[in-house]
Amino acid sequence: MNLVTKILFLIALAAGLASTEASATTCQGTTINPGSSDRLLCTKTFYGTGSCNSSDQLATLTDSTGWPNSTLVPPWEPWSISIVGGAIVDLGGNSYTPDVMLWYSPRGGTSPYFFPAGTSMQFPASGGSSQPHLDLHVSCSSGTFAMFYTIYYTVP
Repeated sequence: MNLVTKILFLIALAAGLASTEASATTCQGTTINPGSSDRLLCTKTFYGTGSCNSSDQLATLTDSTGWPNSTLVPPWEPWSISIVGGAIVDLGGNSYTPDVMLWYSPRGGTSPYFFPAGTSMQFPASGGSSQPHLDLHVSCSSGTFAMFYTIYYTVP
């Protein structure tokens, strides 16, 4: 190899190494620097409540800050996200935390679900002209319900 070829090879090698380093990712305004080249898995958990009336209805959802306090959850990140899974958990009144990694309920039911590897549901950035939403459908016969709804997602 001549000198020019060696220099071009070293530049290409350096560029390749730089592109495989973990970069900082932001989940809900908190910047996190992953310790590897893995994609960061973020979570967003909502507390869902409502009254049972024997028909399909939407839960009123709030996060740990009281947002959105609505049956429809608009996009919350300033960029599009890839939803890779979710869980609905009936904990029967246990405490709430916004950064759920895994749910277990000795008294209630859980329904964690992750899409097959390499697949996701795209959800747009907040503030767009067309605002899609997420919601939680519940059906129960009498009384009231309370449950948690966690969305697992990655960011670009």
